[in-house]
Amino acid sequence: MERREPASAEAEAAAWIARIQSGSVSESSRDGLRRWLDDDLANRQAFERSTEIWDMIPGAVQYDESSKPLDTEPAPSLSRTRRGIVALAGFAFAALLGALYFFLSPGASELRTSVGSQQVASLEDGSRVSLNTASEIAVRFSSDLRAVKLDHGEVLFDVEHDAARPFVVDAGRQRIVALGTSFVVRKLPYETSVTLLEGRVAILSLEKTDRPPVVLTPGQRWILADVGSTNVDRPSMNAVTAWREGKIVFDDTPLPKAIADVNRYAVRKIELEDSRTSSLTVSGVFEIGKPEAFATAVASLHHLKVAQDSETLVLSQFEMGTHE
Repeated sequence: MERREPASAEAEAAAWIARIQSGSVSESSRDGLRRWLDDDLANRQAFERSTEIWDMIPGAVQYDESSKPLDTEPAPSLSRTRRGIVALAGFAFAALLGALYFFLSPGASELRTSVGSQQVASLEDGSRVSLNTASEIAVRFSSDLRAVKLDHGEVLFDVEHDAARPFVVDAGRQRIVALGTSFVVRKLPYETSVTLLEGRVAILSLEKTDRPPVVLTPGQRWILADVGSTNVDRPSMNAVTAWREGKIVFDDTPLPKAIADVNRYAVRKIELEDSRTSSLTVSGVFEIGKPEAFATAVASLHHLKVAQDSETLVLSQFEMGTHE
């Protein structure tokens, strides 16, 4: 038996879902689908991921395992799988009513926080949003869609379950689709991330429509770096939500990234004077909004010096042969 590459399985699963959703599924097509599923475990896993995404969207059609097979029909060809991906993504965006329209038309409400502040708000459907420092969202609901646009910052969403109205968050060129769930979205200059606390979410690219949607399980975090690379890991959930308790947690975090996170909460910014300190790391729990304490702790840990003025705290190495 020939084993397909995962990308091919994802593409063919997308094509099968697109065919099912089109309403033009014959009984022989169902038999072809059954044979394709039986052919390889990777096919079944890819199809399960695709149907899980569609199950989150009202009107999606799942393959019915109880359907009886009839005449055979071959699996979609590679060229058809590519078209299937486009059809799948296109229907997803249409089914979600093109959330961008909501924010270009009047009626969207806005919530924002300044540097160092946080805000918790209840939305009209009973969902709750917790905005971290320097964050801004626009919210607009309709009878069949709950749409939020995260312009910048970090927000924890506790979504009220409503199977008839998906909850959609747009963060840059990424779209997060949820029903009843709890998740954190960060949109920062150096990365965009989605961390699932409970429930389930799907992440779709609004730019790369041929990229298979990503479905997270509780405890997973999906990260899109500013260079375009993606990764899924399992961070400490306490660390992810520590900001709600006024804390920020680092675990062997590169110093430049740690400083960038600390600076999000402070008007007085920390700077690194030279690249020699960029390879250093930091671990520990710190209070947010206190850059002086963080800079002092890091300086003590790595034998650095801190130069201060009214606007900045500059960390640098001691000159050769000197130590304060």
